[in-house]
Amino acid sequence: MTDYVAQLIEKGWKSFDMRPGLLKGLLSRAIPIGDSGEIRTVSQASPAGSWKHPGYKGARVHDRIKKQTMDVVQTVINKVISE
Repeated sequence: MTDYVAQLIEKGWKSFDMRPGLLKGLLSRAIPIGDSGEIRTVSQASPAGSWKHPGYKGARVHDRIKKQTMDVVQTVINKVISE
């Protein structure tokens, strides 16, 4: 995985317009609705705003690992102090 891809997964990306160049002979396209896992189908006849991909908020794996590590460290410190 490249650094660029890793950064996209970690930090996410902004909303973007999926219409330009993505149909290429297709009659419709499925676009996700937020992080819900649901999709909407759009076609050439759909309003322009319906082609907006909502973006992705990012996994924030680094932040979660940091928090979990600090929780474990604090637990160990508390246990050592209490003994």
